[in-house]
Amino acid sequence: MSAEALSLFLRKQMRHRGLSNTQVAQLAGISRQTWYNILNSEIKETKISTLIRVAEVLEVRPLQLLDVYFDGRVSNLAA
Repeated sequence: MSAEALSLFLRKQMRHRGLSNTQVAQLAGISRQTWYNILNSEIKETKISTLIRVAEVLEVRPLQLLDVYFDGRVSNLAA
């Protein structure tokens, strides 16, 4: 997992949607601490259900977010 790539992707999507950190955390139903840990690449793993909720808030396809999280391995499975 590339925590840095995930962080960059999430920050870009957050800016694109005009959402604050607090808004994303609240809308995804996760704590701000968890959100900051994800954004600051301070995670070793996270629940897929958390990533799916974040994807919904950021209006991206969950598979797109999971592909970033798993270093492109998701899209390789579909091929």
